[in-house]
Amino acid sequence: DLHQEIGKPNRFVFVESWKSQAAIDEHNASEHFQNFVKSIEGKTEALEIVLMNQVPA
Repeated sequence: DLHQEIGKPNRFVFVESWKSQAAIDEHNASEHFQNFVKSIEGKTEALEIVLMNQVPA
């Protein structure tokens, strides 16, 4: 899911759910993700990846 920060129209956050760390690692190493990282280089302040666990209700 793509989210835009209220009051900061140039700040976006993707929230993604992955089945495993191995799936994340495979995605991060993929050509399309590496191309994305290269394509935003110099166009953003930062690319921050935060790993979290969902808290059960």
